[in-house]
Amino acid sequence: MGFVMRTCSQFTSIKVLKILYCSIVRSILEYCSQSIQRRFIRYLQYRCRVTDSCYEARCHRFHMLPLHKRREIADIVFLVKIAQNLIESPELLSKINLKIPTRTVRRPVYLDTPRCATNYRRNSFIVRSAYDVNKLVTFPDLDLFNTKPLHFKNTLAKSWFEGSLTV
Repeated sequence: MGFVMRTCSQFTSIKVLKILYCSIVRSILEYCSQSIQRRFIRYLQYRCRVTDSCYEARCHRFHMLPLHKRREIADIVFLVKIAQNLIESPELLSKINLKIPTRTVRRPVYLDTPRCATNYRRNSFIVRSAYDVNKLVTFPDLDLFNTKPLHFKNTLAKSWFEGSLTV
């Protein structure tokens, strides 16, 4: 990131800086420290001479998803691909348990999520992404088996920028 900041110090376009960051830095450090993205957002804030108090407000201003939201959306999209058999993994597919309610409930859930005694189990991929998918009941147009994964990704990212996603 220092390379991008040093070599582009004379650039005036925030869009160009953001493209360079996303293509060079974030593509390599996708699952690394969020502090790097925070630092870049603060740098953009300094360059634009604006002040926002919190990290997520700065992300909104520069139209960048926080890394934790990008990871949540990536988990959901990966689970959708497994459920739709776009990724052939019988072992993972067998671990996805559909929840079939015995009666009508106000807030239905799609996937069965087991009770977890440890954080290690709670943060495993299947359990973590099942919790995230169950939070999507507010999106009736998203179907786990028929909606294309790209539509899932775009809808969830768009809803976060509009402020309606709390995944």
